[in-house]
Amino acid sequence: MHQFYRRLEANDRVLLIGDDSPQRTVGQHTSVEAGRIFQELQEAGVKTAQLNKILRQKEAWLLEVVEHLRDGRTKEAVASLDQRGRVEEYLTRPLRYARIAMVYAQQPERTLVVSPDNASRREINDAIRHALKQQDLLTHEKTAHVLVARDLTRADRTLAANYQVFDSVRYLSGSAQYGVQAKDYATVLDVDRTRNLLTVLTADQRKITYDPRQALAHCSVYEERQLLWAVGDRVQFTAPYKEKGVRTRETGVVQEFDGRQMVVQLDNGKTVRWDWQRFRHLDFGYVMTSHSSQSATVDRCLVHVETGDSRLRALHNSTFAYVAGSRPEFDLQIFTDSTAELLKALSRRQEKHKAHSPEQVRELAKTA
Repeated sequence: MHQFYRRLEANDRVLLIGDDSPQRTVGQHTSVEAGRIFQELQEAGVKTAQLNKILRQKEAWLLEVVEHLRDGRTKEAVASLDQRGRVEEYLTRPLRYARIAMVYAQQPERTLVVSPDNASRREINDAIRHALKQQDLLTHEKTAHVLVARDLTRADRTLAANYQVFDSVRYLSGSAQYGVQAKDYATVLDVDRTRNLLTVLTADQRKITYDPRQALAHCSVYEERQLLWAVGDRVQFTAPYKEKGVRTRETGVVQEFDGRQMVVQLDNGKTVRWDWQRFRHLDFGYVMTSHSSQSATVDRCLVHVETGDSRLRALHNSTFAYVAGSRPEFDLQIFTDSTAELLKALSRRQEKHKAHSPEQVRELAKTA
């Protein structure tokens, strides 16, 4: 961001568009690595215009719920949903997932499930696909290998121990020393944890060994998974496919398989066809995490909240509630393991990842 601003000249104009505002009680998710840069710029005095009118919700009661969530009035939002029978409790995961799948299958068009973590997302995807198969809505299954991103921070990617043999690595910047260009792929062949070295096989069949602390750490890391796809499946793109004009998290429905070609009709009406061995950044699109769903607009949203799992505590908060709750135009339903704990889980405030000011750095240094 600093480098970008340094390139600006006197007559250049920049318009920044985002959802993070110092005045808003609850906002969208922020970047974990970069911090709350959009908010910090506003706090530093960047001229700001506020656009606060909500246009997505078409039902008056749903608009009121979303306004409550945005303003931090979670109690009122949950009470309104409960009074309308939009909160359901199922103590065990199998029962809860089966119920979500059944409700989804009753009206699959323009319906999205939001769940806080990738493990539950995958399990609910499986439950929904099982329900759709029972209704003969999924046919002509094919097996395809996809690339699933591993959650590694920039610091993680500098340590060889965080890579696994057979991981796929996509380099975001090149290296003349190792003959690697930006957007090249490689497969991890060996991990030397003692010396912090990676050995990879490049797409042109070269073996190279390097220390990720010194080179090629600016990358994305994926594990390969085998998924069974069917005509009728909802698909989401987990990376941009510029050749086809497809954006990250764009969604659609599988129309047909033609040899190694997959044909998907996107929700915007466009049809794309490609060799799935060339582009493998795909996943099922029935369920998304709240981070991934931030650009989605659907008719109805089914939100999964499991309050009893301590591992999910940091993921359940007012930001999750607002982002998930504001996706639908017409209907919102919550499925939880405890209605008694639901309000507490969705009322937590999200930790604000924010860089320290120079003054704060100096104060911290005194106590270190």
